[in-house]
Amino acid sequence: MRVARRGFFTAAPPIQFETSKELPFLAHRFFGVVKDVDAYADFIQFMTSSVVFADTKTERITNNKREGAFDAETRIGFQAVSFAYLSQVSYSEPVTLKRHKQQSWRISSISPTASIFNKLESHWRI
Repeated sequence: MRVARRGFFTAAPPIQFETSKELPFLAHRFFGVVKDVDAYADFIQFMTSSVVFADTKTERITNNKREGAFDAETRIGFQAVSFAYLSQVSYSEPVTLKRHKQQSWRISSISPTASIFNKLESHWRI
């Protein structure tokens, strides 16, 4: 029998989670909720603030896709414990909605400097 061992000062392997679900929502509306980081504190438990830095927003339209990026700071807290982290968010969405044609909405968020994470990444494909 082989037992996995880890020394006291060695790093734990990264935790990864992936899921896929069909939800009863229109894709473009669901995308709007995920992209609206400014509103996260209104509906995500323990998120005490969420702010998009307006001066970091960029957006362009190419090949019937709107692509953009921005930086945002979110703060999570519970009682006396609180921490903030910066996220670099990028997204891509169709400019026009077309019936009966598969379209793709994508959002990625990377937080490379969060103090409680080595690295936090979220990727949404809607």
